[in-house]
Amino acid sequence: DAAFERSRGKAIREHDRILSEIQNKQNLEELTQRVIELKTGSRVEAVKLEDLPDTWEQLPRPRATVPRYSNMVRSRLLRFAMFIQNNSPSVEDLDMVTREHARAFMDAEDARGISPKTWNDTLKTLRSAFRHMAPDSDAYRKYLATCPAKASETVFRKPFTPDELKFILDAAKDRTMAEMFETASEKFRMLFGIVQTPEDLARCEQLEARGFFQEVDHPVIGKIRVPFRMWNMSAGGAAYRRPAPLLGQHNAEILEQLE
Repeated sequence: DAAFERSRGKAIREHDRILSEIQNKQNLEELTQRVIELKTGSRVEAVKLEDLPDTWEQLPRPRATVPRYSNMVRSRLLRFAMFIQNNSPSVEDLDMVTREHARAFMDAEDARGISPKTWNDTLKTLRSAFRHMAPDSDAYRKYLATCPAKASETVFRKPFTPDELKFILDAAKDRTMAEMFETASEKFRMLFGIVQTPEDLARCEQLEARGFFQEVDHPVIGKIRVPFRMWNMSAGGAAYRRPAPLLGQHNAEILEQLE
């Protein structure tokens, strides 16, 4: 009947579309292989997206990578492969990734709120991976090889607003340095330091406990405490012999030894 014929015709058209897509994909792969063969004299096996991290791991290197770096790169490559597979399921090989795919991934990374340095590191990872595994791909030639890096600072930070600064100063004005140091370092586990004046150092309980200062009898000033032990050692250590010399105090002694 008419309904059956319409359904049959729709199924045939869909079949022809899928078949054409498969043939085009095969033609693209063959064309890529021919280009590589003309340049290098041999054909290469296409790298599957799902195998991207493992294939990168097996690339020849002058020295082995440290585990921390290897894990970081593998994580970036896996995130890239999953992004392409989720957004373009028909793309299975690295050679099939286009500039639009690569740009969309980097835009998605930017939208995640990562720092410019992390964005640049991800770009360098993909650029290196494609240069070794898919140098003739559209993604590498038309985007990754030429994409400029972002301007970045050594420290990624957002300046405090005037209201935030006022809040911080109001909260700190009635607290001592020792109280702020204790709260920051012990309660919040922050890297926090104290800028100490000479008077603060002279009264520092920690330096006193480790014998940092030594009382000496200076011929001009009299008794005075001076910095002495920079470090303590279990087997011996520094010993006080005499105070710093006056100008020319030991000239005769030294010159006599030279004669």
